[in-house]
Amino acid sequence: MSVDALALGLVAIEDEEVRSAVAGGDFASLEDSDLSDEESALLKDAAAENPEVEGFDFSNSARYRAVDYARVNQDRMSPTVRSNFSANIQKNYGGSGGGAAYQSGDSNNCARG
Repeated sequence: MSVDALALGLVAIEDEEVRSAVAGGDFASLEDSDLSDEESALLKDAAAENPEVEGFDFSNSARYRAVDYARVNQDRMSPTVRSNFSANIQKNYGGSGGGAAYQSGDSNNCARG
């Protein structure tokens, strides 16, 4: 599923090597790279950002747009990815701007199950 690939990719880009590759347009390191053109662009733009820099504003970022796209389309995700995606977003972004909006009540680490 394409939305699954985006959700898994958002988690994968937490790794610096994966983030660098995806920012350069190389999706080979992703577990699932079945992305639409729109999802590829969202993920690539999100990977190009560095959330580690002081002043990073998640609520006004490419990463936010990618997360929002995945959240809005989460009904198209497999149940396991949906559950894990929600928990990962809350863990990583819950305290920074709009992240709390991504709670769905599920809690696991994001990975295929």
